[in-house]
Amino acid sequence: MWRFLVILTAFLGTIFTVSAQLDVEALKQPRRDCGVGNKVDVLFILDESTSILPEDYDRQLTFVNKMIKSFQIGPDRSRIGIISFATRAITRFDMNEYNTTDEMTSAVSKFRQLYGDTHTWEAMALARNSALTTAKGSRKGKVPQIGIVITDGNSQIPWKTKTESAKTREETGIMLFAIGIGDFVSEIELVHIAGSKDRVMTTKDYAQLVDHQQSILKKSCPFPDSSKCGEVDCAFVMDTPNADVTDIIEANEFMRVVTKELDVGDKKVRMASVPSRCTTLAAFDLNSHKTKDQVLDALLVESTAKSGRLPVLLEKTLAKTFTSEFGARSTARKIIILVTDGKPIDLDALRRESDRLRALDVEIFVIGVGKKIDVKLLTGLATDRSHVMLVPDYESLRKLKDKLVSGICYRTLMRSDTETRQKRIMDALQELVDEAEEIDREKSSME
Repeated sequence: MWRFLVILTAFLGTIFTVSAQLDVEALKQPRRDCGVGNKVDVLFILDESTSILPEDYDRQLTFVNKMIKSFQIGPDRSRIGIISFATRAITRFDMNEYNTTDEMTSAVSKFRQLYGDTHTWEAMALARNSALTTAKGSRKGKVPQIGIVITDGNSQIPWKTKTESAKTREETGIMLFAIGIGDFVSEIELVHIAGSKDRVMTTKDYAQLVDHQQSILKKSCPFPDSSKCGEVDCAFVMDTPNADVTDIIEANEFMRVVTKELDVGDKKVRMASVPSRCTTLAAFDLNSHKTKDQVLDALLVESTAKSGRLPVLLEKTLAKTFTSEFGARSTARKIIILVTDGKPIDLDALRRESDRLRALDVEIFVIGVGKKIDVKLLTGLATDRSHVMLVPDYESLRKLKDKLVSGICYRTLMRSDTETRQKRIMDALQELVDEAEEIDREKSSME
């Protein structure tokens, strides 16, 4: 699973200009929080060394509280913990200590600066060995983990910081971000902390850190920009036996608002629609439309497509929609978004078809509408519990947009990140093989 550690390092300079590192234009856009409708664990790691001025320490706490307010706090939503460090690292509160935004921000406002040296490696070790454990409330392996660390300069022993950062990344799978603040930031240490120059950000001072909170949130959020989902073959399967004309209109609009958030294209996200009966819901295949506008237009067109019960719909999706003849790609992630408002009759057939889909690595998001659904059955149909969503009526479907899009895009990028890591491992193994062969050749030449 993705686990993130955002390192906010405040040195006395900048590697890059603020305009290059932080998206100022993003501040002009409507506010979009991280983890809306999603589960995420956040760990703040705060440098409280003597070199931080009192007013900058206050700005640091202001930044933390603004970030906290950007998440939906709760045991089943976002959890947040905080570590502070100077010469030593201490736990301010764990992820399972507070369950509301007000509790957290109130606690943060009462922090008093530790003072001392900058032992960044101590914070890395504490994060790895304590704060990011299940005993302290972390849901590692189940939800994304984000860490946000603020420090005011180079650590006293850079090689220890480098070693502990690498150890934390390698042992936990955390993706590290490093944000430098000031005029003399060490680019080398930032990259050593983050593990990649791509995950290094800078601001001029603490005041700009607060001002650019939304830009920093956008870059470090584990639920990515939906315009970068990669290759996805996505099919809406609409089982609507109890829907009236108004409900069908709302179902159509739901498909449209989700489609608007995705990067639809021939080599990106392809969309299909499989309706359940004679309705005004559109029916089309993955290769029917190549642009977002074409898909959106198709979702406004009346259809007389006929189908039957839910098992038949899933069988059709497997036998027809997800085949190369109708636009499916072997390299793309396969997703079904099933919207249903009733109870299926043939349960055995339904389970059989859903099992076949999962066996072929097709993910199934199930959305139950109304009071006639069987929640236990829907949970059994979905890939897992996180893929089940419930709404009281069709009008409420639109509220699921952010959660659904985040689920689609986040898991796609997780797979891409895993593939990248696998490639790096294979490259490293190949280097070892090449070195071994070179040693053999040298030995042979000496004999």
